[in-house]
Amino acid sequence: MNAGELCNREVVFAYRNTPLVEAAQLMREKGVRRVPVLTHSGALAGILTIDDLLDLMAEELGAFARTIDRERVRETRARR
Repeated sequence: MNAGELCNREVVFAYRNTPLVEAAQLMREKGVRRVPVLTHSGALAGILTIDDLLDLMAEELGAFARTIDRERVRETRARR
């Protein structure tokens, strides 16, 4: 067996300026966990993984939670 026998024949990729939401949607639709990210000249710029997206979402959710906590404190003080 060689690498070609294991790989997916349809190459799924994103460009460097593809919005993350679109890249995530593409990954979900195609059922892939990793997507090569290309420059406009077709050179490999990196690889976007589901773990990368999950890390980013965790950071964003943490930021939302901190904002909610700050606003809750501010609203409580304003009611006094």
